[in-house]
Amino acid sequence: MSIFISYSRQDQAYVNKLVEALREQDLPWWLDNKIDYGDKWTKEIEENLKKCQIFLLVMSRNSLASEWVQRELTFAQQLKKPIFPLLLDGERWFEVINIQTTDVLGGELPPASFFNKIRSKLNNETSELTAEEWFNSAYEKGESGDYQGAIADYNQAINIKPDFAKAYIFRGDAKSELGDYQGAIADYNQAININPDFAYAYNNRGSAKSELGDKQGAIADYNQAINIKPDFAYAYYNRGSVKWDLGDKQGAIADYNQAINIEPDFAYAYYNRGEAKWGLGDNTYLSRGLAKANLGDKQGAIADYNQAINIKPDYDATYIFRGLAKANLGDYQGAIADYNQAINIKPDFDATYLSRGAAKYKLGDYQGAIADYNQAINIKPDFAYAYYNRGEAKYELEDYQGAIADYNQAININPDFAYAYNYRGNAKWDLGDKQGAIADYNQAIKIKPDYAYAYRNRGNAKWDLGDKQGAIADYNQAIKIKPDFADAYNNRGSVKWGLGDKQGAIADYNQAINIEPDYAYAYNSRGNAKWGLGDKQGAIADYNQAINIKPDYAHAYRNRGFAKKNLGDKQGAIADYNQAAQLYSQQGNMEEYRKALDRIKNLEKGFWGRLFS
Repeated sequence: MSIFISYSRQDQAYVNKLVEALREQDLPWWLDNKIDYGDKWTKEIEENLKKCQIFLLVMSRNSLASEWVQRELTFAQQLKKPIFPLLLDGERWFEVINIQTTDVLGGELPPASFFNKIRSKLNNETSELTAEEWFNSAYEKGESGDYQGAIADYNQAINIKPDFAKAYIFRGDAKSELGDYQGAIADYNQAININPDFAYAYNNRGSAKSELGDKQGAIADYNQAINIKPDFAYAYYNRGSVKWDLGDKQGAIADYNQAINIEPDFAYAYYNRGEAKWGLGDNTYLSRGLAKANLGDKQGAIADYNQAINIKPDYDATYIFRGLAKANLGDYQGAIADYNQAINIKPDFDATYLSRGAAKYKLGDYQGAIADYNQAINIKPDFAYAYYNRGEAKYELEDYQGAIADYNQAININPDFAYAYNYRGNAKWDLGDKQGAIADYNQAIKIKPDYAYAYRNRGNAKWDLGDKQGAIADYNQAIKIKPDFADAYNNRGSVKWGLGDKQGAIADYNQAINIEPDYAYAYNSRGNAKWGLGDKQGAIADYNQAINIKPDYAHAYRNRGFAKKNLGDKQGAIADYNQAAQLYSQQGNMEEYRKALDRIKNLEKGFWGRLFS
């Protein structure tokens, strides 16, 4: 449906300009300059006149003399089409004397008000669609991802036909796609009220309930869908997935079996969910492997994946699952080997490159990781996690601007990507944009209020900016969310120390060490606190432990050197300062390197330096 332009070919130059204006206004138009004369020409004009919503008449001396323009006008009047006359030259026509005419004398374009009237008329004309036509329009919008537009059209269909159960179902589906599960359930309820035997409504309502955490309610709906339609494979599949989530692994497998019996090719959907049941008789190796992996038995899972690969060696998903299990066990080289095999089988699967990149990242191969993330992005340009992971790799290479660019892209794709905001905050902090960093931590917390690491990072930022009480508040929140967060205890202890709460500081360092007995930084911090409280031997014991855990811990050598110096162990102090100086030099911390050398010189002169001078 569009605007039918009736004109004389002798006025083609003006009509071309008019068409360009309609195009710029995003208004649909049709004219006859793209059809050949002949038998089909007359038919096409007739069909387009019938379909058009508006008849736009370009009046001129040429068109007044045109037999075809006169025929088109007469037919449009018979069809009662809205007529919009434009006067290009000559006099107004008697046939449209009672219709407001817009002057375009001299070849001027109509004013903006003219186009607005056309647009308004087009919009009003759409109200004449039937409920089924609105439904079809909504369906097409939903298929293209325009869920808001789909909902608007389903609303129109339902307004015209309030008992249109299918429209309620599909509107519910569109709401589900937008995360409005309560709204979706309301629509599914309405569909069921209209048609109590509508199996799809029960199935879809079950899925919405599952998303809201009402697993038992979901199972009840899947049961009802299956009672109405015993061959409903998707209902069995969905019920199996919920049973899996509830820990009923055997019940889940039974439902997957039933779905596969109904639709033998349906098993592959389960692979994608990580909950597949591979129909291999009693040899359900892949399914059992996935179950073992979910139960924490990674070695048992790998054994089953091995068997599945023996049976079906050309299925990429099994290699991917085995690679993930190996990565979880820290066998990153083995994981990469499996990802390589999966890529050989299916070179265009973006997620495999992402996983291989993550394994390379764990091995410190940041350039190799970036290459894989690049490939994932080439395959799937809107892959937010690939941008996010690539940003992490760039961050490790100290390419903070590049990292921020990738985090920006991840956030553009997924504005609710809390992790990307958090890590972008870290990169901004390293570039000195402290307020920008805090703004990103705030956004991460707003999106994900239980994000302990974002609270920890914001606490670090506040501490560095001198807001010690604000820092403690954030560390408290991080610990509340994650009670085993050793780093939050350690940092809170350091802030308490700075506020004069020395016993509170030591209590936090103790807690950090209880959680992570190999936490070198906490031993160093506790050593400093013990020294400040006069427990000098206890301080040295903690510095010793920090160095045992982390032999390249330059600060711990420096602090132990200070303690030994103050206890009169001049040679021991010089030895520790020497070791600290070597480590600082190797690590590129030239400022601390020079300070360590100065301390050694002062010791040799008999002058005692100060801690943290």
